[in-house]
Amino acid sequence: MGMRRFTCMLLLAILLQPALVAAAAPAAPAASEAIVQDADLSNFPQIRLEVIVPGSMLKEGDRPVFTVQENSRPVDVLLASVKASDQPIDAVLVVDSSGSMKGASMSAAKAAALAFIAKLRPPSRAALVAFSDRPRVVLPMSGNAGLLRDAVNKLEAGGETALYDAILVAIRQVNTGGTTQPVVIVLSDGGDTMSRTPLTGALSEIRKSGVPVLAVALPSAESDPDALKMMARQSGGRVATVKNLADLTTHYEDLAQELQTRYRVVYNSRRPTTMNLDIAVAAKTSAGAAGATLVVDNPLAAASGPTPMTVEPVPPADILTYGFAILMVFVSVGLLVAAIALMMSRPKTGLDTIGYYDQSTGASPDDAAVRSDRVMSGVFGAIDSVAGKGGFKLLAYQELERAGLPLRPTEYMLLHLALVVVSGLGVGLLIGSPVISLLVVLISTVAPILLISYKVRRRRAAFDEQLPDMLDLLAGSLRAGWGLQQSLDVIIEQTKPPMSDEFRRAQTETRLGRSVEQSLEAVAERIQSMDFSWVVAAISIQREVGGNLAELLTIVAGTIRERNAVRRQISALTSEGRLSAGILFVLPFFEGLLLYFTNPGYVSKLITTGLGNLLLSVGLILLLIGAVWLNKVTKVEV
Repeated sequence: MGMRRFTCMLLLAILLQPALVAAAAPAAPAASEAIVQDADLSNFPQIRLEVIVPGSMLKEGDRPVFTVQENSRPVDVLLASVKASDQPIDAVLVVDSSGSMKGASMSAAKAAALAFIAKLRPPSRAALVAFSDRPRVVLPMSGNAGLLRDAVNKLEAGGETALYDAILVAIRQVNTGGTTQPVVIVLSDGGDTMSRTPLTGALSEIRKSGVPVLAVALPSAESDPDALKMMARQSGGRVATVKNLADLTTHYEDLAQELQTRYRVVYNSRRPTTMNLDIAVAAKTSAGAAGATLVVDNPLAAASGPTPMTVEPVPPADILTYGFAILMVFVSVGLLVAAIALMMSRPKTGLDTIGYYDQSTGASPDDAAVRSDRVMSGVFGAIDSVAGKGGFKLLAYQELERAGLPLRPTEYMLLHLALVVVSGLGVGLLIGSPVISLLVVLISTVAPILLISYKVRRRRAAFDEQLPDMLDLLAGSLRAGWGLQQSLDVIIEQTKPPMSDEFRRAQTETRLGRSVEQSLEAVAERIQSMDFSWVVAAISIQREVGGNLAELLTIVAGTIRERNAVRRQISALTSEGRLSAGILFVLPFFEGLLLYFTNPGYVSKLITTGLGNLLLSVGLILLLIGAVWLNKVTKVEV
């Protein structure tokens, strides 16, 4: 498989990685989720919660035992009782009537809806919304059980799926400002295919309405559980996956029971000084256990002054804006790297176009295959055109060949661009912190450059390590009566990379018209080896003035061995300092990430306050100064 095809596959794997991670994440079981319908802080420090427990826990008639934790600390529950039934529910049954529901699925959906209606206690009401190519209100909100049953029995399956439009229609059927408790119950077995409203628009409307969405997913080849999970999460609802159609009726009966059975849980707050109150409610009966969490503003913090900005996850409606901001950050960093690269670039010489001549034999079929792909060809062409102006492409080419990486500059820049964009957006969507996303963008921008620099140094060190043996081999060939160019053939056959690769290229350049001295000087310039530069200078002088080149090469080989021994001794003596420098540089970042994930409220002040930003900036500057100083202390030139 050719390098360009490999590059395309690697890029595709990078782009699909967030989706694969999301698909592999296990879903929390719906049966363990309760719902906190309301939190009343009007009599603070007394807090009243209205909790809905899953109906599967209430089958035995047991009264749940509630426990509450505030900011991860248990508190005493003052009261836990069934709320009076003077506040009925207004439930909107949203039923998928697309073509994928034909047959047993539609029959099970009808039976489940009829069972839910049968469990409603007056004055609770229900409405019916069906959706296929478009949503339609089969019956508006009504408390007449006969009309509701007739509407359900008229449902027929056929057409496509307009799920998001149906959600908006369902929300409009409830009165959020009345005395009833509204809820939307969605049943679907497929992903949206026909809606005019995008998913972000539907999520925004759900969040604004405050109506909880309880989603029921029937697994099928066309199902989209992720969309249902996002809608339920934005509304404070939940998602349940019913794999067996026979269990659908029981699930709807449980929903009717739990929605009409609310519990009032009252406790006294510990009056913490935090900005928010993290409340966790757990309920337990003989039939199972369930829990729910919510975050509310701390009235004490609100009374003491304006609330500082907190770091919150980015809502789906702002994903495009957030992604554009991350992209602009990448562009800015890219321009900075390009400006530094242009200052370091050198003018192009005549034979630089020979690059990779002898490293990619038989590459024509792969190149033709890549050119057949119009999309990838256009992307490569655009990057090649932009990077070729100003010398950035030449700089990337030089560093890649010094590192011995079989990548064209355009391929490397495409992979680098994809890494920065995908990592920045992926972390932004998963974690929701702009600061962490910016840090990931900076790391993914600098890390490949540092990696290439490390490979250049490692390849140069390997070349210098092979150099004395190569000189002895070259001197022996000359003593045997061979010419310099014939001796290069022996070096290519008897040595390993990177020595053999570099001399193979020098041999190729010589056959194309360069002199031996020019070809060897090009090797010294690519490798940037001071020792080999002396060897090339010695060979050039000998070929001009004459002398015993074999004896001279033997003396140079001995000198280089002695210098390498000194370098190894210095490296051993400074290893402890270099290890300490690495640990001291990495430790603050590791501790910062650990604190962010274990106690984000504590670390967020460094990000959300002016003084915190100042301290963080000063700390990073001092850390950078210390890293440079330690690097100078532990580096000894020989």
